[in-house]
Amino acid sequence: MLMENEVVSIREIQRNYRKLVDRVKETGQAVYLGARQKPEAVLLGVGEFERLKQKANRGGKTWEEIEETLEQIRSSGKKSKTNLSDFIYADRHRH
Repeated sequence: MLMENEVVSIREIQRNYRKLVDRVKETGQAVYLGARQKPEAVLLGVGEFERLKQKANRGGKTWEEIEETLEQIRSSGKKSKTNLSDFIYADRHRH
């Protein structure tokens, strides 16, 4: 069983593609794909992908806008009126 955030090598993907897909379907957890323990892509179940896509669309923000907001929070640190916990709280309670 993979550990959380473990990166699966390209060779492992080639050898065990079916097992990895089955694991994602059964557990609902993403599998990180990459080389030299550096993630390059994510294998994600269709249901989870659709949920994330709907969540992004509900908020009316694009992935780029969310990334920009997070970068602003990171760069401003404690000086910002908005911090990461406020952002996460607002995102979870947005309807």
